[in-house]
Amino acid sequence: MVFLGILTLERRDPYIFNSGDVLVRNLAFYLMLAPTGVALSVDRWRKAKDHFWEFPARAPWALRLIQVQLSVTYAATVWAKVQGMSWNNGTAVSYALRLGDLERFHVPGFITHNLLISNIMTLGTLALEASLAVLIWNRKARPYVLVLGVFMHVAIALNIMVGFFSMAILTAYVAFIPPDTMTRVIERARLRFRRVFMACGTASSTPVAWEAAQVTPTDRSLTVTYGLDSCQDLDRIEVGYRRTAVTVTIFAVPNHNACRGLRFVRTVDVPLREPLAGRDVLDGAPAR
Repeated sequence: MVFLGILTLERRDPYIFNSGDVLVRNLAFYLMLAPTGVALSVDRWRKAKDHFWEFPARAPWALRLIQVQLSVTYAATVWAKVQGMSWNNGTAVSYALRLGDLERFHVPGFITHNLLISNIMTLGTLALEASLAVLIWNRKARPYVLVLGVFMHVAIALNIMVGFFSMAILTAYVAFIPPDTMTRVIERARLRFRRVFMACGTASSTPVAWEAAQVTPTDRSLTVTYGLDSCQDLDRIEVGYRRTAVTVTIFAVPNHNACRGLRFVRTVDVPLREPLAGRDVLDGAPAR
């Protein structure tokens, strides 16, 4: 639906779009081929609400297409730029910053009219884009070139009105972030927002610490021992999968009984979508 919507909008008048719109359309096409509904989606919420925050492993070939698209985009950009004169003589960025109809914020004249600064910005842009096309595939160099790329595209977006180009490029950068890193970022954000909702009184369930977790002989389920007060009922169990550990979080919802300050021990079997394979089992409830 997203790809068809973007394609229909662009076909309404194909003469008023730029390279950023083309990139958005290509990314939407790759997302159409990717299993985007298996996590953090409306489909996931409707079909498996208790597993909304889980990230099942899937074949990454659609993600690879986005990565190749990003690398090819930078390589083609560098090749096209070096065919002209302004990029080779170091004045292209100076001209771009002085385009009045595309100017978002005015750049001081001592920057745009200084030949040395113009050469550094122009040739530096070429060098960075060439590095992004090649070094982004190197795991050690990838974080550095991505950070430099973020600074470059933020600077472009602040000074030149290029539509959705900068935002589309930065969105494609996410494809190169390791899954474990993204999982940790999302879980931290979820925990932070949960604490805000709890402080506002809008959260209906809270995580509770469990006592122990025993792995079954099949390695595909856990027997978790936990305790609840008389004023709590089990709401749901969320399982997060990482490369080195599996996180189990038990959520309790208040009932109509009075709280007595006692923990009634219970057990529950938690099925696993992936075998543990030696990974640690961690409690997802925040430490008190």
